Amino acid sequence: MARSIRHIASLVLLLAASIATVRAQAQANHRDLSNADDALQDRIAFQLETHSILKKYDLRAVDVVNGVATIRGDVATASQKARAARVAKIAGASRVVVDILVDRDVDRTLAERSKAGLTKRGERLTDAWIAARIKWLLDREELLMSSDLHLESSDHVVTLAGTVPSATARMRAAQLARNTDGVVRVVNQLMIN
Repeated sequence: MARSIRHIASLVLLLAASIATVRAQAQANHRDLSNADDALQDRIAFQLETHSILKKYDLRAVDVVNGVATIRGDVATASQKARAARVAKIAGASRVVVDILVDRDVDRTLAERSKAGLTKRGERLTDAWIAARIKWLLDREELLMSSDLHLESSDHVVTLAGTVPSATARMRAAQLARNTDGVVRVVNQLMIN
């Protein structure tokens, strides 16, 4: 009988350890999936924010859950809406849900916001906003991953300093800064290492 109790106790401990292992693996898988979704969300947002046509529109809500990307916002035409869906369909996205409103007046609204010194989302265009936005873009550009970048924005003039790996990376950093809302000039002091 004592032997049976020890045997049952051993089985209970083994079962508890197995459950703990399965639970830990499930949590690790969830974290990996969540990290993959976050990375995919960042890549899609970057693609939309740097696209020559779509960057001016407020495609603000890019959510990714289990590889399914959802884009929300406003554009002026149906073809821009379709283009946003194509741009968002990148490696890792199993599906793209497009919840974008086609608003023929959106260009006028964006122009009014710009004249009022606001971003496309209606935020005040300050040097702090400009610096944060450019930093976000620079941090996500693959050409600049091995760079040591510093930037400053004063009176909407952006100064880029530090080192980049190539002339192409130097030009891309300046382009990202120049194309950011509110930037009036870019001083490119980046050095190639």
